[in-house]
Parts: sequence; structure tokens; C-alpha cells
Amino acid sequence: MTSLLFKDISYKKLQLAVLNQAVDLESLSIFQEKKDYFPEWRVYVHAGIIGTSHFVQLQYADGTYFSEMFACNDLKEREVQSLCLLPMEELNKPVHIQHSSANYYFTQKKRHYTNSQNDITSWSQQAQSKADIFLQHHFEPTTPNTPSSRTLLSIQSTKSGILIETVHEYQEENAIILTESMIND
Repeated sequence: MTSLLFKDISYKKLQLAVLNQAVDLESLSIFQEKKDYFPEWRVYVHAGIIGTSHFVQLQYADGTYFSEMFACNDLKEREVQSLCLLPMEELNKPVHIQHSSANYYFTQKKRHYTNSQNDITSWSQQAQSKADIFLQHHFEPTTPNTPSSRTLLSIQSTKSGILIETVHEYQEENAIILTESMIND
């Protein structure tokens, strides 16, 4: 199991961790979570919002795991079987990992919070209607009369694979981080 220490920090401290093992969920503060089985991909999916971050863990029929975590956290390197561990500043181009159980593709974009908040709300409404798993968490603002930040997680089984889309809002930094991942055979 991978041990994680959750920290609520700037979006600049986000890192992408892709693991070929289960994540130790006991060490996380999970705000929202859901489990589902995707028969077309023969995989159990466990997804959760952990602060302004997320995890998605796949468990295949043979008992193997494939996990994505996009979080402000510290991984204990000696306990990690990491396929990828990249800080935010190194995620300026797509990530592709070919592994025995999956092909994995990841991209991220940064948008300005003030210019994109309404677009994200529209996207959220559409994503809820087509997602197999949809999670969202609103964080109360730290000062009165300011908008709240949200973390949104949408997972959809498609013909091409398992599509993971996320929104991580950091209104205090005027930033929204959008991620998209595709996992397939």
C-alpha cells in the first residue's frame, strides 16, 4: 500500500502519481467517494475527492490495480511502485504510459477562475447526465462574499476506454486546473 500525507496547498504543488498498486485510502481525508463496476472493461472503479484533489483506483479481475492520484501530497518513495510521479511544472505536455494492464493518457490545462467559472458550471451539468460516476465537493470560502471552490470528478465508460475528467478550482489563486485521462487495454 502507498502511504500519503494530504496537504491543502497551492495548485502549483499538485503532482500526478500513477501507480500499479492500490493506494492506502486509510491515510486520506475522503470528502466524496463512489465505487462501481464497469463490465465492458472488466474493472472495479473506486473514485474519490480528497480535498481539492482526487484519486481513481481500478481493480482488474486478476486482482491487479492501476491508480491515478492528482493531489498535493507527499508519497513515501520507498513504499511506492510508481509508474509516474510528476510535479505540476512538468505536466506541460501529455503523459502516456503503457503498462501491462492498461494504456494511460493524461493531459491538464490551467484556466483563470474568473473567466471560466460559468463554463465549468455548464460542463458540470452536462457531465452529470452522462457520467457513470460523478462527484463534486464545494469548499466554503475563507472570507465572506467570495465564491466557493469546487472539485469535480466525472468518470465515464466509453467505447474507447475509461474517460476521467476533473476540475480543481483554486479561486484564491484565480486558477482552475482541468484534467482528462483515458485508460484502455
